[in-house]
Amino acid sequence: YKAGSATAQQRDQSQSAYEQADAQLKQAKAALDDAKQKLDDSTIKAPYSGFITKRYLMEGEYATVGQAAFDITNLSVLEAEMDLPEEYAGSVPTGLKVNISFLSNFDPVTGVVTNVNPSINTDTRTFTIKVQVKNPKFTLPDGMFCVGNFDLPTLKNKPAVPKDALNEHEGQAIVWLIKNGKAHQQQVTEGITDGKWVMIDSGVKIGDTVAVSGTSILIDGYPVRIKKSTETAMR
Repeated sequence: YKAGSATAQQRDQSQSAYEQADAQLKQAKAALDDAKQKLDDSTIKAPYSGFITKRYLMEGEYATVGQAAFDITNLSVLEAEMDLPEEYAGSVPTGLKVNISFLSNFDPVTGVVTNVNPSINTDTRTFTIKVQVKNPKFTLPDGMFCVGNFDLPTLKNKPAVPKDALNEHEGQAIVWLIKNGKAHQQQVTEGITDGKWVMIDSGVKIGDTVAVSGTSILIDGYPVRIKKSTETAMR
């Protein structure tokens, strides 16, 4: 047009065709972005590698926002949750090795305590720990029952009394201390036990003399006569 080889009408027609094509291009780009978003919305991406262990939706079904589609399990590392009696609280450190055997036909493995719940379940009087087990060849399935064997660290310089020395008074554990020839009732906090001896977390100290027999007739502050035994009262 500037060189004089085209008319003003031809120029205007070309400009109009360009603007129409540009608008069509923008619409096509918008449609492409919308298609990409729909494709992304219809694609489920797992947050980690693993195995699909349960399917909630079948092909062709519509999913709603927040609806679970699959259960995915990473079998390379498994976690065993175990409930331990309250008396072992404070005795199981993280990093402790645990020998784990299975009720089904799988070889025993060794795991490591990774987490100890500091809260006691008031209904069961237990606390939960988590034991991590490496499973690089995916030989162990998820959801099995297992049994953990713990080799607890040796506790030294902790008082313990024979189980027979423990009594109960108004719902509290007590022992009878013998001091200066007299019996004194003492409330204690029980720790772990091996079935014969009970570790005492508070209430007595090493060297205290504790009555083991005849405790049912003792009265606080009354004099007593000690009968020697072949077993020591404390250890």
